[in-house]
Amino acid sequence: MAKKIYFHPIFFLCTMIALMTGFFKPYLFLFYLFFCHECGHIITACYYRWNIKKIIVLPFGGLTIFEEQLNRPIKEEFVITIMGPIFQIIAYHIITLVFYKPYFLNLHLSFLCFNLIPIYPLDGSKLLLLFLEKLFPIYQSYQSLLLISCFFAILLFLYMPQNLILLCMLLFLLKKVWEEYRKLPFTFDKFLLERYLKHLHFSKYIKIRKLNLKKMKRDRSHLFLLENKWLSEATILKKWFDK
Repeated sequence: MAKKIYFHPIFFLCTMIALMTGFFKPYLFLFYLFFCHECGHIITACYYRWNIKKIIVLPFGGLTIFEEQLNRPIKEEFVITIMGPIFQIIAYHIITLVFYKPYFLNLHLSFLCFNLIPIYPLDGSKLLLLFLEKLFPIYQSYQSLLLISCFFAILLFLYMPQNLILLCMLLFLLKKVWEEYRKLPFTFDKFLLERYLKHLHFSKYIKIRKLNLKKMKRDRSHLFLLENKWLSEATILKKWFDK
C-alpha cells in the first residue's frame, strides 16, 4: 500500500506556506479531516473490492485513483463517493468532543462545501457525473461534466479570495480537467471494450437507430437498428472491434 501513496509537490509547497504564515494548526486540523475523508472512500472501495491504483496526497485533500471498470454499478460508485463526506462529518464531531477551537467549524464546512463543488475530480463532480449518467449517454455525460467543471473553475477564480494556496488548488484542478478532456476518447473506448470482452447485460434496454455508439448508456443494454434489423449490443461491438 505504501508504494501506492504519492505526495504531490503542491502538498509540500502549501505545507511550507502554512508553516511560514502561522497557519500550521488550522492546516493540521484540515489534514486530519482530509485523512478521515479519504479513508471513507478507501474503506468503502475495499468493501466493494475495487482496485486502488494510487492515492495522491494534496494540500486540500486526497485523490484516490481506481483501476476499475467503467461499467461497475452506479450504486457502488455513489456509495464510495458519498462516504468521504460522511466520514469527514463523523471525524469532525469526534475531535470536537475532546479538542475544540471556534474556527474548526468554519474550516470543516469550507472543506466540505469546497469538495462538493462540481469541478473534476472533486467529489461534487463525481456525484454530478453519476446523476448525468442516469439521464444521458456516458459520452455526453463526460462532456457536460468537463464543461461544467470549467465554468465553476472560472467562478472560483473570479470570486474566491485570491491567495497562493487557493491558486495552487485551482491550477491543479484545471490541469486534471484538461487531462480528462484529452483522454475522453480513450475513456469511451475503454467503456466499449469492457462491454465487448465481458459480455455485460442489464435488465433494461435502449433502442438506438443507426450505428451511434455514443448514445450508449452506462447501466443499460442496447439494441441497434441497422438495415431494418434490430441487432444486439454484443453483435455490434463484435463487428466494431473485429473490423
